[in-house]
Amino acid sequence: MRVCQYGLGRIGLPIALILADSGCKVTGIDINRDLVRKLQKKQVPFIEPGLEELLKKHVNNGFIPKHPNDGAVIEDIASAEYIVIAVGTGFARYPEKPDLSKLYSIIGELITAGIRGKTIILRVTLPIGTTERVIDIIEKKTGLKEGKDFWFAFVPERIMEGRAIEEERTLPLSLIHI
Repeated sequence: MRVCQYGLGRIGLPIALILADSGCKVTGIDINRDLVRKLQKKQVPFIEPGLEELLKKHVNNGFIPKHPNDGAVIEDIASAEYIVIAVGTGFARYPEKPDLSKLYSIIGELITAGIRGKTIILRVTLPIGTTERVIDIIEKKTGLKEGKDFWFAFVPERIMEGRAIEEERTLPLSLIHI
């Protein structure tokens, strides 16, 4: 199974590495070039029990971290069966709105690469109605229909720092069960 994981922070990196540990081929994409370089060198960017072991085991062996400007990212997206998006939206206190620009930018990239036959999974906390708006954008720009030509799931992140690896492996509806 091929997966593209957008966002390699505290939510996305554990997901990507657990997917790789489960036998998936994962391309991890992040806009932070320094983070991507660290990951390529098998350097852990934050403290999370079990993360270093998984990183050392899977970098270039099931998990390839990339910056969007690195070569073949469009090909990685095109060949993936699943696209997992775990990018930050920033904290917004009502009535402020979270910053969804990264999410919409990624959706634009996915439309360009082609999403027919793919499952897109959002692993980010979003305002009510965002999933429906994203599906509507995809359908209008591509002519494809969700549930027939592509699939969409919203599985908000719910892991606790310091227990991400353990929880991602054991919580119901974990991505390792796709």
